[in-house]
Amino acid sequence: MSTHQPHDPHAPLPHTPEVHESLDAWHDHSHDERPQHPHLESINAPKVIGIGVGLFLAVAATVALVYGFYVWYNVRALDQREGIGNGFEGPSRAERDDLSARLNQGYAWANHDAALLPLDQGVDRVVKQYATKRAASSGQP
Repeated sequence: MSTHQPHDPHAPLPHTPEVHESLDAWHDHSHDERPQHPHLESINAPKVIGIGVGLFLAVAATVALVYGFYVWYNVRALDQREGIGNGFEGPSRAERDDLSARLNQGYAWANHDAALLPLDQGVDRVVKQYATKRAASSGQP
């Protein structure tokens, strides 16, 4: 049993609004009213372009100022950390200078189990070590 009732395909649907001659009474003007001028029919293009360019320049200047402050602040913070310009050498700079001096002198102890040596000497030692291993495995003197 179906409770569905057939409908007339030409009947207006209940959600379709009624068609009016004019969109709204507000749009209709009587002859007694004085004519109204259209709003913003034409714009002042140079003024709009000037405001747009001005806003762009303001944003660009703000970005440049923020970036400049960022660079200035970070350079100053790094200088303070390394002790540049303070009249004394900071601990990290002193450690780096000490390590560079020890590496340039030759061998130095990094800790109880490892020694530091210049890169050229280290490369030569590794090459000689592999050459002797290769000669020993192939049976050549």
